[in-house]
Amino acid sequence: METEKLYLNPDLKQNTLIVKLQTNKKYFYEAIVNNSALNFNQLVNFYRLEDVKRTIEEHCQKNNNIRLPQNYFMNSGFNTASSFYRIFKENIGITPLEYAREFIKAQKLVKPKENRISATGEDHR
Repeated sequence: METEKLYLNPDLKQNTLIVKLQTNKKYFYEAIVNNSALNFNQLVNFYRLEDVKRTIEEHCQKNNNIRLPQNYFMNSGFNTASSFYRIFKENIGITPLEYAREFIKAQKLVKPKENRISATGEDHR
């Protein structure tokens, strides 16, 4: 699923993966249960969220701002904005915009403007 990024397909279903992996439902479910604490939908959303976080981080690094492109989440497999924002907030704990702010703050990509003029009006350049 990672190599081919199948999770980016908004119509991804369990049966699609079962056929792709040339297995059956029993082995498919066992593989998920034995290798993850998540169910199928949670696992797919985990990969989608990791993709969105990478997209946000790359955007912030490249553009040095938090203005995210419109519909940036659509390329990560989410069908609607409402489901994306709900799932992001539930799993990450903050909104995508807050995530971008925290990322920039942690990377120190946005340097605070120097206060060159003091409260007395003196120029301190």
